Amino acid sequence: MKKTLFLLIAFTLFILQGKAQTSSANPNDGRRLDRLNIKITGINTNFSSGSNTLQFFRNGTSTNFLKVDGLTPISATEMDVNLFIQASATIGNYSYVVSNPLFGNASSTNFFVVRPDTGTARILSIQPNIIPLGMPNYRVLLTGDNTHFLQASNTQITFFKNGTTTNTISAAFETIDNNRMVYLIINHENNADAMGFYDIELKNEFETLYLTDALSVRASIGLKEDIANKEQVNVYPNPAKENLQIQTSKSTIESVEVYDLAGSLVQTETPETPKQNIEIRLSEMLVSKQIYLLKVRTKTGVYFHKIMLD
Repeated sequence: MKKTLFLLIAFTLFILQGKAQTSSANPNDGRRLDRLNIKITGINTNFSSGSNTLQFFRNGTSTNFLKVDGLTPISATEMDVNLFIQASATIGNYSYVVSNPLFGNASSTNFFVVRPDTGTARILSIQPNIIPLGMPNYRVLLTGDNTHFLQASNTQITFFKNGTTTNTISAAFETIDNNRMVYLIINHENNADAMGFYDIELKNEFETLYLTDALSVRASIGLKEDIANKEQVNVYPNPAKENLQIQTSKSTIESVEVYDLAGSLVQTETPETPKQNIEIRLSEMLVSKQIYLLKVRTKTGVYFHKIMLD
């Protein structure tokens, strides 16, 4: 008797409120491996009463390839849904039904669309992509295409310099805005070895992303010699034409590198026999009337000189 009365009351309430039907899902599209938060709004629905279930259908057949991880009623006519589109989901249109044992089924009036990927996951850009030497906690925005930053876990960030992994620069996630945008905090060692271009690799369970020449640590013009070592490094003539003389007062010269103002390595010279006085021939690729940064490595340290090509 009680069960019959309960069913009669529920049926009466359903008739009085009108036929329930959902009106929209927003957003109403996504791609495979996307993890989305969508909002379903309805007409004559009672999402906040009773228990709700959400089921997706493909061509009239129920499917779990669109996996509902959670339903949160906001009001009688609004509900938040956590949705994960599995990799095996078929591209195309899906209908959906919200079921409530007290108030019946609320059917969709618009499709949820699983859209195709537009291509291989890749990094599009890092902005800004030039970091001043010695600048800690530098914030950059990385944007990608077909990437999955939100649902990826244990993402590893690796930097490469001249094709080799390096620990002179590192990055950590600060915030993740969505599947295609993430803010990184960059740190690097405050010495001349940190200068130059870096490739970056992001690797997680979904993809491996690689960007060549992603970041440049720019040389700071005007760096002072290491006074503590009291090494005197003389460079002449300056301005220079074709040849350059480099002389040290204490230790032998191990290598000489020439950088442009963007921090790019444009020439490297390594003496066959380290000595205190060497002569190098400047590359024909250097541009006249332009300033370059000379990095001289000796037994006692690394020293910098600004030179101009005449």
